[in-house]
Amino acid sequence: MSDLSKPCILAIDTSMAACNVAVFDTASMAGTSRAEPMARGQSEDLVPMVNDVLSMAERSYDDVGLVVVTVGPGAFTGVRIALSAARAFGLTLNCPVVGVLSTDALAQTLIARGDVRDGETIMILMDTKRGDYYTQLFTAEGAALTEPLVMKRDELPDLIAGHSVVIVGDCPHIAATLNGARVATEIVFPDMDRMARVAATRWARGGADAFLPPEPVYLRGAEVSQPKKKGRTIAENQ
Repeated sequence: MSDLSKPCILAIDTSMAACNVAVFDTASMAGTSRAEPMARGQSEDLVPMVNDVLSMAERSYDDVGLVVVTVGPGAFTGVRIALSAARAFGLTLNCPVVGVLSTDALAQTLIARGDVRDGETIMILMDTKRGDYYTQLFTAEGAALTEPLVMKRDELPDLIAGHSVVIVGDCPHIAATLNGARVATEIVFPDMDRMARVAATRWARGGADAFLPPEPVYLRGAEVSQPKKKGRTIAENQ
């Protein structure tokens, strides 16, 4: 059992075309979040958004005991923006910084919305903007069935063969072409309030070992970097 030295978890994400911040207060169980779609400009807006969310939560940086950041897969620059900010927060606040996959955060968002049916497999589908897609499969409870992958469009049907699939991500137009798949059209970006709440559970059960290190995960060419250790899901920690 690992306890936080301070009550709040700060969760940030800029891995997709948005700036996404949440503060979860483990003492009051209250969550405060803000998400703004943006194709660029996250580096200028992220820290002011963190300041705003802390103010909305009536908390300060002195209350932050853990920083959670998405480490990819996602936009090359976007992943690095959130990671750089998270590391800076960790150094300044003298608190731990941990990583989660952006695919994991999207899967947890879908689960939180109650939009996963019994027996369904969650498929994350994210446009790389290079003619292929980041994808990963999860159980309905959030346990990873595959590693995060980068695949061509014509490879996707084989990945989900034999699965009853619900798809979430930023390219529903592609998802809708996969025969038999159901598309969750309301979710495009991760809900970092949900991810912060999940992180509180994981930290309580496993501390930093329940997460990835705060290092970028890239899946393409010279940028390829696989996670150094497998992150746990709520299902695996039960």
